[in-house]
Amino acid sequence: MTTLTPITAPLRLLKGKTRLAILIDYAFIVALLSLAPPDIFTRTITSPIPHADKIVHFCIYAIFAFLMLWTIGKHKKIRLNVTITTLSVLSFGILMEFLQPLIQPGQRFFSIADIGANICGLLTGIAVLLILYRLDLV
Repeated sequence: MTTLTPITAPLRLLKGKTRLAILIDYAFIVALLSLAPPDIFTRTITSPIPHADKIVHFCIYAIFAFLMLWTIGKHKKIRLNVTITTLSVLSFGILMEFLQPLIQPGQRFFSIADIGANICGLLTGIAVLLILYRLDLV
């Protein structure tokens, strides 16, 4: 018997189309933020932490990978689901990096460091969900 905690109960209770809608909305928001002019962030958000944007990339892509794997679901083909999630989220992140200088020339730039932060985040998001699956909390 599994117990529902206040944190994991909503994750277990939301199903199919609702999960997909959450994932699509999240991807849309990530795309908008990734392609927005950088001055909307520098006018409103300043951080004394060096490379704080890498922490943001890490968190955004950890959540993104978590949501994607959660949306695909917990099935017997978990390795396939992890592979699909990894390739999809990684491709999305790389696409955003390539599009930034095209949509915001001179303001946004392609960054390998951002991709590295994205990869670390997506691996963490997958790991967290796999642990929750193993503990049967989701």
